[in-house]
Amino acid sequence: MLRLQADDVIAEIEQYRPEPAAVLDRLSAALQASERLTLVGDQVVDHFVQQARAAGVSWAEIGQRMGVSKQAAQKRYVAPRTDPAAGAANDPVPTMRRLIDLATQEARALGHPYVGTEHLLLAVLRANDPLTASVLASVDIDEARSLIAGTVPPTEVGAQDALPLTPRSKKALESALAAARTRGQDTADVADVVLGVMAERKGLGARLLDRLAGGLDDLRDRIERQRQSG
Repeated sequence: MLRLQADDVIAEIEQYRPEPAAVLDRLSAALQASERLTLVGDQVVDHFVQQARAAGVSWAEIGQRMGVSKQAAQKRYVAPRTDPAAGAANDPVPTMRRLIDLATQEARALGHPYVGTEHLLLAVLRANDPLTASVLASVDIDEARSLIAGTVPPTEVGAQDALPLTPRSKKALESALAAARTRGQDTADVADVVLGVMAERKGLGARLLDRLAGGLDDLRDRIERQRQSG
């Protein structure tokens, strides 16, 4: 089996930004590489989970083999989605799905073969949602896009290739959906997704928000105040 050594990844990042002063750029690239390596591992496991499901293996058996409950296995390997009732008459495209579509567009444009929390942030900035547009008024989408583009070199992404969500993106969306359901709503809104991205503090999306929006704690307070006043 192919072994990927840490030294190989370090050498690639050093080659990407070899300038002595580019230490923070290299750190950002290392964090992004870590997320991508985790994603690769998830994709490998996901492949064989889906293979087992196609062969008729139950979620209970899969969970037992993985050392987790049936519910945990389903939650981990079934992509988050809104309930069937979501997106009916007034919203034919549920907010979460629309944001994932926008995030995927951003990832493709940047040549990134995955949808990370940073792409979800760009989707939020494009969503024209009154609440989030107000609290994120200081965040310039072009500046955010430029910072994201500099984290990893672009790669060729096929127009028909499905772009997977990174583990942190999945967690951010699951958190958004859980928050919406605690309020008795069937689907997450844009603010829920922003809060979900913020909850993944080590993700690039949260780090960008912390830098561009004046701090995560303050941003969370402003979102909550806007919700209460709205």
